[in-house]
Amino acid sequence: MVSKYLNSIGFRVVECEDRKDLHATFKAARVRLVLLDDRSADEDDGRIINTIRESGPPDLRIALLSGRAFTFDIERYLKKGVDRCVSKPVPLKKLGHICRELISRKLTDSGALDAQALREQMEKKKSHSLLH
Repeated sequence: MVSKYLNSIGFRVVECEDRKDLHATFKAARVRLVLLDDRSADEDDGRIINTIRESGPPDLRIALLSGRAFTFDIERYLKKGVDRCVSKPVPLKKLGHICRELISRKLTDSGALDAQALREQMEKKKSHSLLH
């Protein structure tokens, strides 16, 4: 359903079943965004994220759809190299908006947590703890 919707709003979606498909896709097409489900990321302890980072172009963005809203889970994904975590369920229209933001690199507050926001939160915590 997600792929069908994203295709309908102008994205070219290629689904990959495994790492072999992923490598072939990176060679055959200009991939700008990978949309990854947290079940896929958890299956191999996040190594798929490393594979995507190592195989894909340097400007590749990774968005992870997560059924978990716990901060420690989101932080773990962001530290592994995910650019944006999006909590499920997410309305399709909102997901399309997030995908466009990531591709254009114009990140706004769309209710998702990204790596930059995490770094800023951590810096605030550090400076706040230094004041006390």
